[in-house]
Amino acid sequence: MSSRPRNREGTLRQLQAECPVLTLYERFEQLMAIVLSAVIAVIVVVSLVQLIRDIHTTGAATFAALSGALLALGAVYWLIRERDHPPPVARGEP
Repeated sequence: MSSRPRNREGTLRQLQAECPVLTLYERFEQLMAIVLSAVIAVIVVVSLVQLIRDIHTTGAATFAALSGALLALGAVYWLIRERDHPPPVARGEP
């Protein structure tokens, strides 16, 4: 009998533990997350600046809609963060 693990996932985990180098795809994925976060932040800032400049002509409905959109973005971020980085208890760590 061979001494190899039966499943490929065990082999992959063992290889990842031995070689902590990120793959090109993982680095690209991290870079895209940072770029998208920056783009969203710029869009929010530009929107707020435009609202502040035209505060007398902007209606209450517009402020309410933008507030709701901002809350929705925050909720999505919170849900994605929880999915990608579960709390230590959920991962089985102390």
